[in-house]
Amino acid sequence: MKRKLVVQMMFLLLSLSFIIQSCNSNYEDIQLDTFDSEFSVKKWDVFLQEYVDNSKKKSGNNGLILKGYDYREEIDNIEKLERIKKEILSNEQSIPVYQESLISFDVKTIGEYKKDSAGQEGIIKMGVVLDSIIHSGMGIVDLVWEYKDLKFKSICIVAKENDEIIYDNLLTNVLESVELKQSDMTVERVKTRTEGVLNCRYNFYRWYESTNLLGMKTVTAWVNCVVYGEQNGNYKSISTYEMNTHKESALLFSAVAEIRSISFQEGLYGHLRFA
Repeated sequence: MKRKLVVQMMFLLLSLSFIIQSCNSNYEDIQLDTFDSEFSVKKWDVFLQEYVDNSKKKSGNNGLILKGYDYREEIDNIEKLERIKKEILSNEQSIPVYQESLISFDVKTIGEYKKDSAGQEGIIKMGVVLDSIIHSGMGIVDLVWEYKDLKFKSICIVAKENDEIIYDNLLTNVLESVELKQSDMTVERVKTRTEGVLNCRYNFYRWYESTNLLGMKTVTAWVNCVVYGEQNGNYKSISTYEMNTHKESALLFSAVAEIRSISFQEGLYGHLRFA
């Protein structure tokens, strides 16, 4: 069994396992930001023009380049609203599909992506998200992309009241930055006994955070295990432990953060095995 720190965007995961056999002092408390889906936004035309101008620089994302954009029309009735949501989810539209590393992705059509059950479930989830964020009164902008030898368009939805970008299959779902932090897994072994008793602690954590091309934080997830004990000179013993998890996500992203004790023994020869 593995301790889980799983991030899902088109179904992705990360995991590992570890054993503590002594209590290590000299470890700092971790500072973790709480998830906040709000982010600094620019007017959609300013953002898109800057992205076009800097697209080659920003396309460390596997060569994905925004070539241009064109405002199409306003969604001014229910018929247009339903039609545009169906168009965004049509088989001809493109989406990013990531590898498990979260570093690289491939651009596939929705038709290709729906060939297996996982893809079909992903598109159903996309439909639920679109129903909740796209409304009458918003605008439609056609984006022109280049990816390797492929040229295609995507449908970008913008809000008229504040001119910000609401959703696009690429801008929303391509990760601009991924950060994974983990504490040192080295634990010193006890060899000698001297006088003087001190409290000691070992703190293990793993933290994941990502943002999309719009600068929106998409996932924050972490697991944390703290082992408490006493130190008599160089001799350390385990007394207790605590475990904590945290997960938050936005839009099409989801996260699972799990940690549990497999076995625990307190005392001078104590240990904690967790997964």
